[in-house]
Amino acid sequence: MTDANAIEVDHLITLVEQRLVLWDKTSEEYKNKNIKERIILTVIAMTSCQKDDEIIRQDFDGPHEDGSYRWALQTSGGIYHEQKGGLEPNSAGEPSLLVQGQYQYTAPDGQVINVLYTAGENGFEARGDHIPTPPPIPVAIQRALDYLATKPPSTDY
Repeated sequence: MTDANAIEVDHLITLVEQRLVLWDKTSEEYKNKNIKERIILTVIAMTSCQKDDEIIRQDFDGPHEDGSYRWALQTSGGIYHEQKGGLEPNSAGEPSLLVQGQYQYTAPDGQVINVLYTAGENGFEARGDHIPTPPPIPVAIQRALDYLATKPPSTDY
């Protein structure tokens, strides 16, 4: 090996050693940073956790042979939900599931939200003071809709 080659090899070894030292330092710094981030995130998660509400009332009745049932649930956080259901004749006279219920909770702004609902052959229908309602249908349009409802369906497509 010539002196030029020996110097070149020594230079490469020095460069590799410097890279390894640099990589090792970077690796250690990365580990420390990663550990610090994990500790910070853990502390944030622990301080933001809230205790789960406890169930203070829980009633279940059914299902019975006729398909009816009833249940209610209340938590220490002010959530209340009750529901009852059963088979009722629909508009065609056939048995159909009809569900009625209500739930209540406190919104983030402190307002108590109370929702009454039914679910049956017409779908889910909710009622509550906080639920927006559409404006009434104008009289002329309602008359036209009533008139069209008396006409047989058109077969001209």
